[in-house]
Amino acid sequence: FSLGINGQVQFEEPADIETMEKLHFFKIVFEESDKLIRSKNRAIQPAKIEINTNDFYSADQQNKYGFGSSAAMTVALTKALLSSTDLLSEFTEQKFFQIAFQIHRKAQNNLGSGIDVAASVYGNVLTYQLSEENGLLNGNCQPQDLWKEINVIPIWAGHSTSTREMVRNVDTFKESSPQMFDQIMSELTKCSEKGCVSYIDKDK
Repeated sequence: FSLGINGQVQFEEPADIETMEKLHFFKIVFEESDKLIRSKNRAIQPAKIEINTNDFYSADQQNKYGFGSSAAMTVALTKALLSSTDLLSEFTEQKFFQIAFQIHRKAQNNLGSGIDVAASVYGNVLTYQLSEENGLLNGNCQPQDLWKEINVIPIWAGHSTSTREMVRNVDTFKESSPQMFDQIMSELTKCSEKGCVSYIDKDK
């Protein structure tokens, strides 16, 4: 592929619809990273880019686990491109998260909380809250000490769910049953806040 005058990725050979859907995130991440790099008077040099997210998929069931492969790819590719142009050191970890967060939201049509991006940037244990600052959404990340005495057991349902489809379903429910939606969200918020406090205080 190459970059056109308009800054958009142009693939040398026309790809089928399925392939283009798989390349959607790559295309947006590369274009947005290139835009940032150009604003700093730098340029991405010709390179071979290989992306492998096989570990996010079940080989047996030919299905993704749902661990946030798009967020991990967004963070990895953005960091690699900034590193290749010696720009990564100019950004704090928090600022880099904001960059990756906004790029990921654009690639995902402004959907998602960004918590999977935060996990990919910071790793380990975090408390996370989505807020709005100057009309722009931003995620607030606070690293927490690992509670070694508590065991976490992830359970996979055996099938994946599209984030975009899931968010659309939630929005539809919000419009059709606003009172029930507000009640459920209020209960979930209280549960989440209580869980964060209990984890920080190591309160069983």
